[in-house]
Amino acid sequence: VAIVALEKAMKRARRNERMNITYGVFFQACANLTQTENEKIKIEKIVENVFHKCCDHGQIDEQLLKQVRKASTQQLYLRLFGSFKNFPRVTLRDIPSEWQKNVRQRKR
Repeated sequence: VAIVALEKAMKRARRNERMNITYGVFFQACANLTQTENEKIKIEKIVENVFHKCCDHGQIDEQLLKQVRKASTQQLYLRLFGSFKNFPRVTLRDIPSEWQKNVRQRKR
């Protein structure tokens, strides 16, 4: 269900729309679905693919980093962020600016 909802949201999204929240909700759903080892493996592949889409779309923000960490196995988190200087405490300062180029700040 989460995958279908994400795909629909991506199809409806306007260019440079603030999709980081949508991606974040998706990663939350993935974190909640990892019960058995087989589910963890299946979800891990999905999380990794969607994470790379987030990076390509420049939609990574601080909250999304936390949600990806919760949705990832230790092995996946190491693959995604192990080369960063402050691993395992990766922050926005550590990631490429291209990964966050389309994130819009919330209006207060």
